[in-house]
Amino acid sequence: MALMSFYKRKWLRHTRPSWVDESDPVFITFVGKIRRVNQFASPECWKSIVDTIDYLEKQKICIPMLLLAMPDHIHMLIMVSSNVGIRKFILKFKRVCGYGRGIQWQRGAFDHRIRNKDSYVEKWEYILLNPVRAGLVTHQNFWPYVKIWKRDG
Repeated sequence: MALMSFYKRKWLRHTRPSWVDESDPVFITFVGKIRRVNQFASPECWKSIVDTIDYLEKQKICIPMLLLAMPDHIHMLIMVSSNVGIRKFILKFKRVCGYGRGIQWQRGAFDHRIRNKDSYVEKWEYILLNPVRAGLVTHQNFWPYVKIWKRDG
């Protein structure tokens, strides 16, 4: 039997080209180092995740829109200040959220700039339906680890 070869994951730089508007939302996924281990879907950890985003918003680092914690990863739709950049936002989020909590993060994060309304709606629905697809709840409204920020416009 032949051994399967695994694709070596390319390291992402998490930089935004100078021509990209900082008001473009970004879809970011943070993953726990060990998959299928619940590090994030608990009341205590959820509070620290939300508190971290609220703190970073007050520091004018980001403008959050949607946040959802799954047991082993976190999804968000967020606008990141160009003064900080996506890479530094990722580092700050991990440092502040994980401080004193023993969270083990996978290296880096996945980020994808949202380029149009259709992509925004697609990612929004993808995030909200994640717990349903994973079989954790029967309807997205039953998942407790989600926060939506109301925004004008």
